[in-house]
Amino acid sequence: MAVKIINFLKILLLLISLFTFVTLILPVVEEIALRSKSYELRKNFKEVQIVLNEYKKQCGKYPTSEQGLKWLTTRHDCYKDGLLIIDYLKNGYDKEFVYVFDGNNFRLISLGKNSLDISSQDSF
Repeated sequence: MAVKIINFLKILLLLISLFTFVTLILPVVEEIALRSKSYELRKNFKEVQIVLNEYKKQCGKYPTSEQGLKWLTTRHDCYKDGLLIIDYLKNGYDKEFVYVFDGNNFRLISLGKNSLDISSQDSF
């Protein structure tokens, strides 16, 4: 009977230790994942800005809002190189950037997990 109690206490202690470890490590893992998404978002955001500016340099204007960012993934008479890789159209939360062009300036909008708008041509 004493052996059963000792084995039960060992298992209980092991479970408590495991639970403690998981509760301590989980916030660290979540923070790493969040930073990774943030890095990917900023990298893609910057890449889209570079390609938009290159498009304007070659074609003399930005794509219209109706054409959108997908317009940059295909070749056109005035835009023969520097095609935007389709993977860059998404932020770190696997949502596509929203592109708005008012005739003079463009805005890139990223609505991530918290629907935060980290926009503007000069953000990064």
